[in-house]
Amino acid sequence: MVVAVVAALLVGTVIGAGSAGLAHEEQATAAAQPTKTVAKPAPPPKTETVTESAAPITETETETVIESDLAESAPVEPAPDESAGENEAGGLTMGMYQVGVDAPPGRYVTDGPTPDDPMGCYWERTSDDSGEFDSLITNGMPMGKASVTVEEGEFFSVEGSCVWFQE
Repeated sequence: MVVAVVAALLVGTVIGAGSAGLAHEEQATAAAQPTKTVAKPAPPPKTETVTESAAPITETETETVIESDLAESAPVEPAPDESAGENEAGGLTMGMYQVGVDAPPGRYVTDGPTPDDPMGCYWERTSDDSGEFDSLITNGMPMGKASVTVEEGEFFSVEGSCVWFQE
């Protein structure tokens, strides 16, 4: 738009300078004719659409087996999965338990977290399994020996490396 106005002014100046030699009447006639300036709209900008997709994420579980003379004489059995549920000794590990269904009511004790677990462990008693703050009865984060008593109908949740045994 600004370019069109400037161009029109320049054209008018050139016409005015060129007509200086014309008679006064001819100048009036030349000046009376309107000048038209036509501006073409700029072409729209070029756009590109780029679509990228993320590569799928996969999880892989690996196990390292070290063979020794003892391993050759006895069959190798996989280690128990202690990441959730009861372990081989009958203690409760990571998970949520409905007292009276998944675990009997009563007093549970732990020796605390394993030495290689700097975060310790966490436990909580809740009135239901909703995960809502209002359902929390009590909780704790022991760094050593601890006990908790759970009642039928409650939920007992355990996280970390503590193993809880019924007393």
